[in-house]
Amino acid sequence: MSNLLKSPEAIDWIYDKKMTKTQVFKAEANRNMLMTIALRIGFIIFLSIGIYCVCDPIVTLASFVSFVGDILGFTILLASFILGTLIGVVVIALAWLFYRPLLGVLLLLTVTGIWILMNSMAADDEQKAIPVNN
Repeated sequence: MSNLLKSPEAIDWIYDKKMTKTQVFKAEANRNMLMTIALRIGFIIFLSIGIYCVCDPIVTLASFVSFVGDILGFTILLASFILGTLIGVVVIALAWLFYRPLLGVLLLLTVTGIWILMNSMAADDEQKAIPVNN
């Protein structure tokens, strides 16, 4: 068994003030929770930036016409943020399926509902755009 997986003999958490064991463990739990939230938000932001960078050559090509490039750039930025957020939440929900199954399933259902809603709104817009020939 690896040394990383073994339980340590001592816990070396140092604080400036005198604290009880319970206070120390609560402080460390809060610190761990804040770090986890920060990493999740950072993951979603970097995922969105990556999706935008993949689509950036399209914006560069369209930027020869200034107005079109700006509108397309904002549209792709918004779409990459939405897609990055949805993918990030799905990854987090899949990870939670093992540790918190109910929360993971609820999160997956929420993302699925948002995805279905977005697709139905897009389908409605496409049907309105199709001219009817008489």
